[in-house]
Amino acid sequence: MIDRALAALKDGGGYRSVAFLAGDEPVPDAGPDACSYLFPVEVNGHRLGTLVIVAEEGISMDPGETELLGECADDIALAFHLQHLERVRQETFLRLVESEERFRQVFHQTNDAILLYDVSTEGQPPRCLEANDQACHWFGYSLEELRQRSPRDLALSCAVPGPAPWDRPEPGPYRFDAQIRRDEEEPKTVAISLHRFKLLGQMVMLLVARDVSDERRLENEQVTSLEQIQQNMEQFQILNDQIRNPVQVIIGLADLEGGEFSHQIIRQAREIDQIVRQLDVGWLESAKVSSYLRRYAT
Repeated sequence: MIDRALAALKDGGGYRSVAFLAGDEPVPDAGPDACSYLFPVEVNGHRLGTLVIVAEEGISMDPGETELLGECADDIALAFHLQHLERVRQETFLRLVESEERFRQVFHQTNDAILLYDVSTEGQPPRCLEANDQACHWFGYSLEELRQRSPRDLALSCAVPGPAPWDRPEPGPYRFDAQIRRDEEEPKTVAISLHRFKLLGQMVMLLVARDVSDERRLENEQVTSLEQIQQNMEQFQILNDQIRNPVQVIIGLADLEGGEFSHQIIRQAREIDQIVRQLDVGWLESAKVSSYLRRYAT
């Protein structure tokens, strides 16, 4: 576009040459039979280059022609500026498209269910604005169907005291477990993070659900196992006492009765008592381990 404008200016003015020199490029010598006229090309005080008009020798420019060429230099500066703005606009648009695509991929490829709701200030139920593919899969609705439903319409139940967190006016954040119950599937335990905030001046509510079914099942199994260990240890301690008491009776009777085998009976009984003492030491160590597990493993 700039080249065509320079060519038209050359032909219209009958000049030997018309050129634009960018930045601080040196102006070539016009030759002995010609003269050069220089017009700065600037935008907002920033020098872009120079418009160089080479006329035949003996041709002088009147003030009107000089003013017109100065305006042409300004037009060229404006054209360069608009060209720069268009390039910046295209680059910005491409960055926005790339950023949106990255966000879309992350939004839909994550394993968590993500739903964004518009929170009405007039007491209306929250309206779903966006939901990712995982949310559609877990709740069994398309995106358009989810947009017609509020959180209370979903197959979602939680054991939080009082109103459900999505029905409360407080901004949160809330973190709690809930269950997704669909007739054709086993209930899914999810950990939900929910909070309200302003997005582009509009109050919204973000609900993120993560599948923790396996984690909660393992935790419950761990609690059950610890309870069984504790019960076994208590029974073990009772058995130790039940063994030790008859052993003491045997030792006492053997000592009173005397006889050929009393010494051997007492020695064997004391060995049994020593084994029971070792079992007591093991029980104490097991009790410490069990206490640690109950404290830190649940």
